[in-house]
Amino acid sequence: MAIKKNQLVNMTFELKVKGEIIESNLNDKPMTFSFGSGQLIKGLEDRIADMNAGETKDVVVPCEEAYGKYDETLTEIIPIADFEGIDLVIGMVLEGEGEDGQVVKATVTDVTKDEVTMDYNHPFADCDLEFTVNIESIV
Repeated sequence: MAIKKNQLVNMTFELKVKGEIIESNLNDKPMTFSFGSGQLIKGLEDRIADMNAGETKDVVVPCEEAYGKYDETLTEIIPIADFEGIDLVIGMVLEGEGEDGQVVKATVTDVTKDEVTMDYNHPFADCDLEFTVNIESIV
């Protein structure tokens, strides 16, 4: 019987981006989530909705249904003085508080003696997500 909204699903998966394994629990404890509650990206939920317990499926979630296209406007140049006491490294992910009080993550993409360029795009923006999904059980 296929997954229905609000059912608890135990799932193992492997996630690849551009052919590189990013995350996997295939040989580990399954993750548990409530189907349809927004705990998974919608593009993945849509593609596993017809699965049954015991099934394995390879799915590709296009970037538009995952973390979106890369948005050049989501970068900011900030005076380096605002980062006093932080040993900045390109690729470092920093967390701050947004205007609405929610946690905002940004990646350091450039550091000069005067300025720091921050990128607020999700690291997987512009990337199709390749999943191997195994539905262990549906409760």
